Amino acid sequence: MAVLRALAASLLLSVMLFHFTTAQQMVNLLSHKIYIYIYIGIQILTEILVYIYVSLLYMNGICIFMLQIMNLKAPAPNPVPHTLDCGGLCGGRCKETKRPNLCKRSCGSCCVRCGCVPPGTYGNYEACPCYFHLTTRNQTRKCP
Repeated sequence: MAVLRALAASLLLSVMLFHFTTAQQMVNLLSHKIYIYIYIGIQILTEILVYIYVSLLYMNGICIFMLQIMNLKAPAPNPVPHTLDCGGLCGGRCKETKRPNLCKRSCGSCCVRCGCVPPGTYGNYEACPCYFHLTTRNQTRKCP
């Protein structure tokens, strides 16, 4: 911010020197050595500040470009093949039910979706919360 203020001040002084004085006044002003040195110093300072300002603009553009690159999401890795034996796990889960085929079918779809089956024949839902929270359209629990 201070650099921008200094740049604005030096540009304003340059404009004042060039535009608000006539040619004769410029000659009279520059006839003294001290004013020549001030004028040259202002010109050099103006050029330095312009270079700094331009380099800051370039750096700002580079930073924005880098942030955009970093925000690009990497492609999702291929899902790991399903190695869970849902048939065996659901067979154990449904072995004491009155309708084993229905139980195994619903348990199998829950197992594939959640990747786990709670141990035992009933309950133990804390071991697989996803299994517990799946519901049917009627908002009843889907998984046995």
